[in-house]
Amino acid sequence: MTHVKRFQRIPMSKEKEQRWRCHVAELTSTQEPNVKDRLVRLRRFRAFQRKVLKEECEGMEPNTAGLGKAAH
Repeated sequence: MTHVKRFQRIPMSKEKEQRWRCHVAELTSTQEPNVKDRLVRLRRFRAFQRKVLKEECEGMEPNTAGLGKAAH
């Protein structure tokens, strides 16, 4: 967190620093549920992708599954 170190060198009044800390804490608390929700949705989507890929691979004939690898 180099940006935090950079701002630590700027002198601030105690009141202004307290307001800034409250502001950052408020932002963090409001963003945390959103980030957690996005993580849950991403995990569900990835599980769905794996399921679809598995179903597609099971539907392939054994000799066609290896053709893509041999072509590279």
